[in-house]
Amino acid sequence: MNKQGPEIFYFGVYLLWSVSYFILSYMLANANQRDQRPEAAASIRQMAIYRFMRDWRMAAIQLPITIAALYYLPALQMVIVTLQIILVGARSNKDSDRLFD
Repeated sequence: MNKQGPEIFYFGVYLLWSVSYFILSYMLANANQRDQRPEAAASIRQMAIYRFMRDWRMAAIQLPITIAALYYLPALQMVIVTLQIILVGARSNKDSDRLFD
């Protein structure tokens, strides 16, 4: 359970998913803005996950913690990711899919 290889691989997959999701959200917001749909663009930009991923300070805090966790206690990576999914899922917009009702 505390081997670094699988956790580093999972971190890479999660990082690629996160970057892909952010780029997709960014492009959708810009496309909606160009298509004269400012309410749709604003809705995307107000999503908690979009705001979280756009904040460079959160990445600056999260990256060293993740690297330390991968080095010293690799299984903690899964706990961190699980907590992120739960926290972001609980704070979704009213017009998006809901993790909790």
